[in-house]
Amino acid sequence: MMPFADLTVAQAIHRATAEYHVSTRRVLSVLEAVSARPSGIGPMGIPAQWLPVLARAGFPKAEVVGSPEWNVAAGTWILAVTRQGSDASRNQTAAIAGMATPAGPLAVSQLAQAINAAASTYHLPAAFITAVMLQESGGNPGARSPKGAMGLMQLIPATAARYGVTNPWSPRQSLMGGAAYLAHLVREFNGNPTLVLAGYNAGGQAVRNAGYRIPPYEQTQQYVPAVLGEYQQLTDQ
Repeated sequence: MMPFADLTVAQAIHRATAEYHVSTRRVLSVLEAVSARPSGIGPMGIPAQWLPVLARAGFPKAEVVGSPEWNVAAGTWILAVTRQGSDASRNQTAAIAGMATPAGPLAVSQLAQAINAAASTYHLPAAFITAVMLQESGGNPGARSPKGAMGLMQLIPATAARYGVTNPWSPRQSLMGGAAYLAHLVREFNGNPTLVLAGYNAGGQAVRNAGYRIPPYEQTQQYVPAVLGEYQQLTDQ
């Protein structure tokens, strides 16, 4: 992939809008607004909290901060992945961080489609699924834990089988299986996100045994606020 820094700003706009399916008019409106009232980082006014997400998606922090061309590309990518449909039945937050693969940001569109499909199927915010995915695997579909959890959503074999996942390394299957499990926990814990995440990490029985609180496991007590923090960052945009 040609580095965005090798392009002019105009070329960067043209390329990024084509790659991330964002209208040129929308990008130009952001550039004009930031120029009139400067805020954030660079010509696209990128909020600082997006830098870690962008880095995982293949946009180096130094380039986003220092190169107008990279900044335009990164800002356009943010516009693409935070785009929401106008139909209320499809109003899912598409706040998608990139996969940690050599494909870099060009893999985002496929990942976004898979996350949005899982979100639509199980009536969950796409950003919530994304936050869990980032904490579980860092967006790496080949991730495997010492305890045998696999894929983007780190499904153990029993959970994968329960939700019909035959290939846990498939991003789409892993996301569907993980979303199905999250939806089950949402029903079990009446939509309480803290208990849902605790159940995803430690199991629903552990949450019940703890008196419907976060179980007294160090990993779970760190996991829940980490995912909630990531979710908040994604939905704040």
